[in-house]
Amino acid sequence: MMPSSESTTDDGPLPLRLVKSIFDHADRIRHLSLQFVGQGEGAAFASGFPPFRGRFVSLTHLLIEIYQSGHEVHDLLNAFSTSPLCSIELYNATATSSAIFPYSRLSNIGIDDGDFSLFTDILSKARSLEHARFVLRKNTGLPNDISIQPIAKLRSLEIDMHVGLAYSRDYIRLFNLLSCPALTSLTFSMFPERSKVFVHTFVGFIKRCPKIQSFTLGATEFEDEDLLMILAQMPELVFLDVLLPYGVTSRFMQELGSARIVPKLKDLRGDIFSKRFDWNAFVDMVDCRWAMPNRSLRSVYWISDHVRVPESVLPWVRKLQREGLAIRIYVEMDLQDDEYFAYEVQG
Repeated sequence: MMPSSESTTDDGPLPLRLVKSIFDHADRIRHLSLQFVGQGEGAAFASGFPPFRGRFVSLTHLLIEIYQSGHEVHDLLNAFSTSPLCSIELYNATATSSAIFPYSRLSNIGIDDGDFSLFTDILSKARSLEHARFVLRKNTGLPNDISIQPIAKLRSLEIDMHVGLAYSRDYIRLFNLLSCPALTSLTFSMFPERSKVFVHTFVGFIKRCPKIQSFTLGATEFEDEDLLMILAQMPELVFLDVLLPYGVTSRFMQELGSARIVPKLKDLRGDIFSKRFDWNAFVDMVDCRWAMPNRSLRSVYWISDHVRVPESVLPWVRKLQREGLAIRIYVEMDLQDDEYFAYEVQG
C-alpha cells in the first residue's frame, strides 16, 4: 500500500482518502506494508491516523518504507502501539527512541536507519526477540548505567555499523555486555576505519554465542589473523561467507584446511579484493577439506578481484565437480579506463 496526498493513476500510489477508507476495516488487517514516495508523505499520513489508533487489533506484521531517508516515524508507529505486533521492518525510516513503542514484545525487528541508542535500548528490553537486523548510521550516546541481560531467544542477528559510530567507543561497551546464547546466524559489517580496535571485543562476544552455525562477515578492517581468532570460537559453524579486502595469507589457508577451526564447515564463500592471494594455498585448503573422512564440505564459491586464475585451476575444478563438490570460482579483472571483465571458472 503506497499512500500519497496526490491524485494518481491506477499504477501509482493510493490517495489518502482511499487509504483511510480501507483502514475503516483496520480491525481485520494482519499484515500491513506502508510505502511513502513523496517528501513529507509519512508525516501527512500520520496526521490522519488518530481516529485509527487502537483499531489495528489483529495486526501482527508491519513494514514501513520511505523512499527519501531520514524521516522520523514516531507518530506513525504510535498508531500501532497497542497492536499485537510480532514483526516490524523500517526502511529509510529513522527511529531514535523506543519510548512510545513497545518493541519489547517483538520477535522480529529490522531497522535500516537506526540510532545506536535505540539499538541498545531494544536489546536491553526485547526478551522475545528471535530475529534482528540493524543498520546503524548515528549515535546519540549510551547511558552510563546501561545493563543488558542475555538475549535468550535471539537466533539471527544482522548488524551493519556505519560512519556515525566511527569516532565512538560505545560499540565496544555494548559488545562487552551483549550475550546471545541461542544465536545460530550472525551477519556483521563495520565502518572499516574503526573495526581493527574492535577485534578482541568481538572475539569475546563470539565466545558468549557458542551455537553459531552461519557467519557472514561484510566490510571490516579485519585481517585474516583476526578472522582466525574469531573462527576459533565457532566450533559449530557450517556456513562461512567472508569479505577480506586485505587478502589472505598462506597461513590462513593452512589453518582453514587443517580443520583445527570450524571442523563442521560445509559451505564456504569468499570475496577477496587484494592481489595478495596464493592460489596454490587455496587449492591445498579445499583439497584437505574435501579429503577429510567425514567429507563435510559440500560447496565452495570464491570471488577473486584483480587476481587471474592459473590455468591449472580449471581441470582441478572439473575434477572436484565430478567427485561431487559444488565449486565455482568467479573472477573480475581490471582493464584500462575503468573497464573490467569477469569470467567464471567451472566445469
